[in-house]
Amino acid sequence: MSRLLWVMLPQAAFGAVKHAEQDASSNILDFVYAHLMILWMNRLYLYFFGACITTIWICSHFITARKKELNKDILNGSQPQPMQSAKNTASKEKDVHVASIKIFYGSQTGTAKGFAHALAEEIMTLGLHVETINMKDYDPDDNLAEETTSKNICVFLVSTYTDGQPPESAKWFCKWLEEASNDFRFGKTYLKGMRYAVFGLGNSVYSNHYNTVNVVHHTNPVGTEWRWKMDQPDMILEEAIANHQQMIKQFKGVPGVKADRFEEGLAVKHCALSLVGEPIMYPEINKFLKLLHHRNISSFLVTNAQFPEEIRYLEPVTQLYVSVDASTKESLKKIDRPLFKDFWQRFLDSLTALAEKRQRTVYRLTLVKAWNVDELKAYADLVTVGKPDFIEVKGVTYCGESSASNLTMANVPWHEEVVHFVQELANLIPDYEIACEHEHSNCMLIAHKKFKIDGEWWTWIDYKRFQKLIQAYEASSGVQTFTSLDYMAKTPEWALFGSRERGFDPLDTRFLRKNKTKDISGC
Repeated sequence: MSRLLWVMLPQAAFGAVKHAEQDASSNILDFVYAHLMILWMNRLYLYFFGACITTIWICSHFITARKKELNKDILNGSQPQPMQSAKNTASKEKDVHVASIKIFYGSQTGTAKGFAHALAEEIMTLGLHVETINMKDYDPDDNLAEETTSKNICVFLVSTYTDGQPPESAKWFCKWLEEASNDFRFGKTYLKGMRYAVFGLGNSVYSNHYNTVNVVHHTNPVGTEWRWKMDQPDMILEEAIANHQQMIKQFKGVPGVKADRFEEGLAVKHCALSLVGEPIMYPEINKFLKLLHHRNISSFLVTNAQFPEEIRYLEPVTQLYVSVDASTKESLKKIDRPLFKDFWQRFLDSLTALAEKRQRTVYRLTLVKAWNVDELKAYADLVTVGKPDFIEVKGVTYCGESSASNLTMANVPWHEEVVHFVQELANLIPDYEIACEHEHSNCMLIAHKKFKIDGEWWTWIDYKRFQKLIQAYEASSGVQTFTSLDYMAKTPEWALFGSRERGFDPLDTRFLRKNKTKDISGC
């Protein structure tokens, strides 16, 4: 019995121990499960906390490494470079892409030229294409505007030894640059987009100009004054008449001045709008023309054939001229040096607009010997475009030396050469004939055959008739129109081509200079 109890007691104890172990294991599982659930429910906070710890560690490691690198650079004597992202670096490299370097120099003693070549050698070591250009041999009309859209960088080295002015070889380049920047047709943005650097080479011996930039201040700059400040047409007319009469009065009592001519000169009857600039660009040009006509003053307007729309909207004038200084794109660019890039198309459009005008229209051709006297066929083609009433051909007048022009007396044709040119041109345009000659002005006139009535030329102007027609036109608000045939007048015999007088009024007296030296021109 006791043995049995002894055997049974250990079994009971063992069972109790087993149950105790199961309870303990269950409690552990419950504990673990409960805490895992807490962690799971708060996992977002744990993620955030872990991310913060990781970020702090990375930043700390990066800063430590950067400090070590900077300390190393400083110890080695090199200058630390700011760090840039790959994106910014790529963008910067794209912005500063350079196709080539063009070095322009204007030199007087060779210093600027030497610096230009030295700079070119240094640039070539960088693997860049470089070109040195003497401003003397460079035409900015041809190429400079193209640099605004190119990937080139233009470097200008100009000596300023002569009192701060550019040397002789760079004078034309600098003058062109000044004129282009002040031209009202382009404003101040003609060369916008050009990438450039300018270096002036001076000498300390001229203290007033050393290390300074020469700036020319205009009292009446073309772009600003014409574009923003405009004189009223009535004021212009009143002052023009007053100044004209004041000038005529100065000849009173001068030997040789006839009394009737003196009185005639005081009464303004004609107005030539052609002496300065481009008159057709004046915003109030039509109003100014009306003021002239209201005073019975005839109007002669000359345009350079670069503003076709203005020609179309122009009110009737007594006679409208278009300057046709050349017949091809290349020669027009050489002679007129136009500023518009599309100057040739503007030129052709202006001639087309001229053909639409009903009043007297004139092509004004200026012959420049060795430049445009061999372009007969091209001139004839232009006549078919504009269909002018008259073609006035005149030899160029030499006005002295100028940095803006390389014309000389050798470019002035003789009158016989002008006559020969006109005869050849008339043979190429069947609707026209030579009508008049003005030998002492080195000028010839070709007229449309519609002005030859019953074998007689009617190329002159009936000014009184024109005034009646223009007043009727304005009174009818443009309804009552008229043509050039409505106010023509018969040409006097002495003005006809082939006459003995050769265009000189026999009622006048011509005075010739005695013992004049022989020249090489036609004047």
